[in-house]
Amino acid sequence: MAVPISKDLLYTEILGIPRHECPPSHYRLLGLNNFERDPAIIQQAINSRVGLVQQAQRGAMGDEMIRHLREVGNLLLTPHLKESYDGILLQQTMNPSAAAPAAAADDYRLRPAPPAPPAPSPPPPAGNYAPPAVARTGPAMQAPTATARPRKKHPGLKRSRVYVPIWARVLITAMFVAAHGAIYWYAYDYMNRPSTTPTTTLEREAQANNTGVPNRSEKNEVVATTPKPTAPSLNTPSSPQPTTPPKTPNSSATSVASSTPLPPSSDPFGSIATPSGPSLADQIEKVVPTPSKPRPFSQLEPFVGLPELKPEFSTLEGATAIGSLVADVAAEMEIAIESAAVDLSGKRFDVTSNSTTGSGTRNWDVNVVTNGADQPEQSKPVGHLHTDESGTLKFHWNANTLPAEAEQLQNTMLVCAFESHQHAMALRVPETLPAIAMNLDGKSLISTVSLTAPPLEETLHVAVNFKQSIPVTMVAKPVDQTTPVGDNVILTLGDSDDVVQGEIRVVTKRNSNGELEVTVLPKYRQTDDGRLSELTDDKLVSQLNRLQRLLSDDARDLASAYASLPNHLANMKKLQATTPRNNDEYGAKSRALIQMQGFINKCQSTIRAKTRTMPGSYQAMHKIIEAARLGRKLDGDSLIQFRVFAKTPSGEIVIARGVTAAATEADSNAFAFLDKTPGVAGTWVRLKPELQVLELTSGGSISARTASGGIRSGSWSKSGDKVRISFSDMSGDFTFYNGVALGSDAGHEIYRKF
Repeated sequence: MAVPISKDLLYTEILGIPRHECPPSHYRLLGLNNFERDPAIIQQAINSRVGLVQQAQRGAMGDEMIRHLREVGNLLLTPHLKESYDGILLQQTMNPSAAAPAAAADDYRLRPAPPAPPAPSPPPPAGNYAPPAVARTGPAMQAPTATARPRKKHPGLKRSRVYVPIWARVLITAMFVAAHGAIYWYAYDYMNRPSTTPTTTLEREAQANNTGVPNRSEKNEVVATTPKPTAPSLNTPSSPQPTTPPKTPNSSATSVASSTPLPPSSDPFGSIATPSGPSLADQIEKVVPTPSKPRPFSQLEPFVGLPELKPEFSTLEGATAIGSLVADVAAEMEIAIESAAVDLSGKRFDVTSNSTTGSGTRNWDVNVVTNGADQPEQSKPVGHLHTDESGTLKFHWNANTLPAEAEQLQNTMLVCAFESHQHAMALRVPETLPAIAMNLDGKSLISTVSLTAPPLEETLHVAVNFKQSIPVTMVAKPVDQTTPVGDNVILTLGDSDDVVQGEIRVVTKRNSNGELEVTVLPKYRQTDDGRLSELTDDKLVSQLNRLQRLLSDDARDLASAYASLPNHLANMKKLQATTPRNNDEYGAKSRALIQMQGFINKCQSTIRAKTRTMPGSYQAMHKIIEAARLGRKLDGDSLIQFRVFAKTPSGEIVIARGVTAAATEADSNAFAFLDKTPGVAGTWVRLKPELQVLELTSGGSISARTASGGIRSGSWSKSGDKVRISFSDMSGDFTFYNGVALGSDAGHEIYRKF
């Protein structure tokens, strides 16, 4: 049954979003880093969030949230919609004080046109205006009313009437007429007052440009466009941004109606369309224009490698190209550097711009700055950036740069900004490693990452992506599958009503050599008692063999107890019937009775104990086989992709990525025992109400021997997943449990005899 839940609880407890971050941006809602570019990662985040909400089973509010998650995902997976949304998010990030009005700049476009004003009242006649006279209410002026049944008057009683003087009546009438006259005059004045507020798009443009309202019959009718912001300042993010005025209505070019997507801080629940209205994606598609020119940083990569610290790369002639810019961008572009992951004992990097040359090229100095608490900051150049006439961005080292400074410069991000566009480029090429293949044959699943020029320890994080080809529900903890180094990512596979659930633990830690080890531990959890065990072929085979030996011994002991109990009871009865002739015989009889009672108690205790414990052992065997079936689906066909990165406010500095397929190995023979699962035919035992050994032949017949020596017969047949048994008091349809048990809805159970 679905549990009702508020949207705040959905944010905090189900999606793991802190209350102070609500309502979240689209990226925070999906558990992504801002400006995430990989569509595969975005799609994985959508599936993870939808699975998390589905598992919570929160009724209509949960369905609404799932619909909203998919709409937000479609927005982020549509390139031109994502670019417009990222522009808003960037403005809010660079200038928080201007974030509120940014989304409301053109809200009037999203609303329907205002209703036409009511027709004005006719002008009053010339001369002094007099409100219409109000006639005194009298019998002839009253509106007709429904005929009421006359009230019966009590005999002897006269109805009393309140006397109102004539002067009071005149005063009340005058006040009533004066009040109505004032209301009529105010309404007339309001309706005929000249309007100062533009009510249409054309009137707004005319007022903004101090021009008249253009003729609506013109073919080049212009619709107001969003003011174009200037380049945000990286040094003063809170400074107000000047805007250019909109185009005039007399412009010959026809402007396309444009607006911004939903603001990142808006409440997602307010943007979910009703079943009868348009969806969120449809609304945004109508108001977001297609970009008319290429993005200024479209030719820059998300990461780039710096040259080696050698003399030949320390001159202007030896500068290395690190990217290309769109024309006319370098002259107005601003550059900053993100140093949050730098480990230089209190030092950081910054960028200072030099004067622009006459040819339009730019150059910047990359400096290492010492943060002095008691003395002013000291700055030293370690490298230089410049653009040439073709728009190529180049870098070369300074001659006196130290190796430690050059290494830590790899743990920075170069942030380029132009107008509303921003691009963060890591100055480090990540190491590419094989992904961890889920080979569950018992071998260790470990990948080692060499941390050359390691960043600041507290910025190191690991993100996991589970690539599987089986339709299985997955819930990740944390939900974004990202955790600091030293913590674990837990992936739960399967539904809560399954017999067992897979649980893949990804553990990250530093080894004694300073390397980072990413270890995958495949496990499974029994849903009834929460017990956790290893999901490997050798462990499951060992557990199955132990249970088979245990059940074989239990069945032998149970059969022996059932066979011995009748003999002990008969001997007890004979012994009790004997009469001792003297004290010696009396003592011998007492000792024999005590001994015989001990044999009977032992047999009865064995029967009770085995009848109680054997079903649990069969159930455990069934769970192990279910875990093996899940493991066979995962074995060899699933990959654990990962990336190790330094997390900074401007983005990720990826150090290593485990994304490629592992080297081809021989086919895994894990869980081969599943191919030997026996069918229905064979020897079975029934524990209640008494021990019975049943032989189910391949021809469909059943013969049974009871502990008391009776013989019974019956028949069986299989139809799909069900086994129909016609036998004595347990006839009906039975479910076949992995070759170890047969159970019916009526509570009848028989078990495989080992």
